[in-house]
Amino acid sequence: MSDDVAKVIRHTVTRLLARREHGFWELIDKLRQKGIEEQAAIDGVMQFQEAGLQSDERFAETIVRNTAAKGQGFRRAKAHLSSLKVDDGIISQGYNEADIDWYAVALAAKQKKFGIETATDLQQKAKQQRFLAYRGFSQEEINHAMTYRD
Repeated sequence: MSDDVAKVIRHTVTRLLARREHGFWELIDKLRQKGIEEQAAIDGVMQFQEAGLQSDERFAETIVRNTAAKGQGFRRAKAHLSSLKVDDGIISQGYNEADIDWYAVALAAKQKKFGIETATDLQQKAKQQRFLAYRGFSQEEINHAMTYRD
C-alpha cells in the first residue's frame, strides 16, 4: 500500500469515526467507494481496530440504543446490523450490553401513536399490532403493549 493510499485511508476513517461509530464492513464499503482496493481498506481499518478506535461491539450497542430511542424494537436493530455484515454474536452482545426494557419501549411506541387507551375494536387492535410488528417488536412485546393497564 502506497503512502498516498494509507494517508487517504487514515484521513477518511478518522473523519468518519469522529462523527459516529461505524461498523468494520461499513467503513470498508465507504473506502471502496473512494476507489481504495478492498485489501488495502481492510488492512487500514484493521489498524484502527487494533488501536481500539473502531469496534463492532461499540457500534452494535450504539445501534441498539439508538433504535430503542426511536421507539423501534430489537428486531429492527438486528436487521440493520445484519445488513451491515455485523456478526450475530456481536449483535447479541450489543443487545445484552444495552440492557433495554423492550416491553417498555413497545408500550411507549404504542401509546405515542395511539394513546393510552386499550383498543377494544378488533380492527383497531390489528392496526396497532401491525404497527408494532413493523417497528420490530416481538410478539410477546406487542402483547404486553396491547394489554397493559396502569
